[in-house]
Amino acid sequence: MKYLGDSVKNLYNKLFIYFICLTIFVVALILINKLNIVKSKTNKYILDSNITYDIINKDGTNSDSKIYVSDLVDKIKVNFTSKYSLSKNSNIKYRYEIISYVISNIDDNTLEETEVYRKKEILKQSNTINSASNNIDINELFDLNYDYYNNIATEYDKSVNLALKSRLLVELNLYITLENQEEQKYTSTLSLPLEKSTFSITKNENNSSGSFFSDNNNKLFVNALFIGFTFIFLVLIISEINRINKYKKEHVLEFKYKKIMQDYNNIVVPINKIPKDKNLVTVKVLYFKSMIDIQKELHMPILCYEGEKLVVYMIIHEKLAYVYFLNDNNEKI
Repeated sequence: MKYLGDSVKNLYNKLFIYFICLTIFVVALILINKLNIVKSKTNKYILDSNITYDIINKDGTNSDSKIYVSDLVDKIKVNFTSKYSLSKNSNIKYRYEIISYVISNIDDNTLEETEVYRKKEILKQSNTINSASNNIDINELFDLNYDYYNNIATEYDKSVNLALKSRLLVELNLYITLENQEEQKYTSTLSLPLEKSTFSITKNENNSSGSFFSDNNNKLFVNALFIGFTFIFLVLIISEINRINKYKKEHVLEFKYKKIMQDYNNIVVPINKIPKDKNLVTVKVLYFKSMIDIQKELHMPILCYEGEKLVVYMIIHEKLAYVYFLNDNNEKI
């Protein structure tokens, strides 16, 4: 943890200088624009996204209801469309992708859901397209095999012996870069539950509009120096903060796990499979210190299962299973 402490100290030593320099350049940039040396032109955009689908049953018929019987469904024919238009000429670069995710969460109605599994598949990925027109028109039609995705969720559920809630999420991600602008991402999604006898489909269509300033070359020339230095100091600040946050995020669970196994190796017993007993009543424990208190009271070992994306600690006493999922909260071990 020495690296983390030194980084935090160095960050605060640098932040004051960065902030003063950043303030100088931002104020200068604002004053230059207030003088209206060169006027900007405003460009407006409209994004119209639409998702349609047809449910095809195994007997070849279409299902017209809003609730669908899983055993009868063969495939889902999906049509993603996105239309993007500008009010004024601008060089447009865009690309898009369609991605499916099978996502499994611990089925727990009392605590915030914990994602334990995510399988990603790229269904469509375009190259970067340069467009001289003011419009983008995307129309993608594809099939989703319901049984294929449902079987993925079912197989993972069997492998971990946990009560899980799974769903299929399909995204259309549209990435647009306009002249002198940063790349923008627009996402539309379709979602449906898996491992259910019946299901319905939820859509989230991205329809938006707005405006932005499109600067000509003279104004870019006037502001280039100030924008450049402003960007440099922003990058320095953000990169230093990101470095600290990345270290903390990447190592906090590992640190907690190693500390637990070192400090409590006399009472923690590793296991390779979570006990499965329908008669057990599960009691969720929020903090590991509470598990230590329970262990001291019951004089039972703490079982530790280390999976691919989660670590579970359990104490089984009679018909009760006290369960703690290792997490990245602020608890000190």
